Amino acid sequence: MKEHLNTIVNESKEYFQIRSELIQLQIKKTTAKLLAQSSSGLLIVLVAMLLLIFGSLSAAFYLADLYQSLYKGFAIVSVFYFALLLIFILFSKKIKKQFTNLFISALFNSENND
Repeated sequence: MKEHLNTIVNESKEYFQIRSELIQLQIKKTTAKLLAQSSSGLLIVLVAMLLLIFGSLSAAFYLADLYQSLYKGFAIVSVFYFALLLIFILFSKKIKKQFTNLFISALFNSENND
């Protein structure tokens, strides 16, 4: 009886140790996937920012040439971005909710793909 009890205790310890290691590996795998997704997303955002900056400069210089005034060209582009900022401020709650849902779905999709 005592021998059976020792066997059960030892097997239970081994089971919990293996289960703990499995959980740690699953956490590491999920973290690695999320970091990879975040890194690729960050790279896309960086390229998009460069495109936006150079596109804005091009548009401003084009408008400056069109209106024969450097001031007017850059002012028009600035007004466009100011209007965009106001739209983002007005819809900030919806935007935050969409990003939250995006991150949550990315987390759960990462867990479900294991």
